[in-house]
Amino acid sequence: MDRFRETALRRRALVPYEFPWTVPVVMYGSTLLIVGCAVAQRGFTRPWVLSLAAGLALAPILIFIIAGRKLNTFWTVACGLSAVALFLTWPPNVVDAAPFLLMFTVGEVGAMASVRVGLAATSSCAALLVVAEQLHHLGIFSLYMMFFVLCGWMMGHILQLQQRLILQERAQQAASRNKLPPMNAAASHVKSMT
Repeated sequence: MDRFRETALRRRALVPYEFPWTVPVVMYGSTLLIVGCAVAQRGFTRPWVLSLAAGLALAPILIFIIAGRKLNTFWTVACGLSAVALFLTWPPNVVDAAPFLLMFTVGEVGAMASVRVGLAATSSCAALLVVAEQLHHLGIFSLYMMFFVLCGWMMGHILQLQQRLILQERAQQAASRNKLPPMNAAASHVKSMT
């Protein structure tokens, strides 16, 4: 159990913010479920393309967990976009799970990167959805899916803002603790005033 805990703490140190453990568990667990649904919806046809798409979708997570490296936002988005593009080469499905991978990809980028990078990633995902719709590979209206992608980025950005505020508050508390005089000096100061 100690080995697992040490490994988890080392992985957590790779992330710039101290998100609660539930954040990566929910994000990675949901990504795994969506990939499983997307694979099952394709009926295991064209297994090599399906394996490549699933591998690309899960690559950032597996590299993080197994190799102990956190991919930068470019590679995270590239893996997500490539995986969804491969999944969308199958005939359209009205309840397709694959585009929802973009929501979690952009959510992670929003939580880790700057606003500019997050908006660029969101725009790339939106462009993929529009192209897929124009090529008749998206069974859902692309604006509907773009709503989920935008919500993913906003949730990630809100998580980042929350973590920044927590770190700022901790820094202010540490600074105020350092400015307080020692207890004995404060007590003598109060006595001299009376």
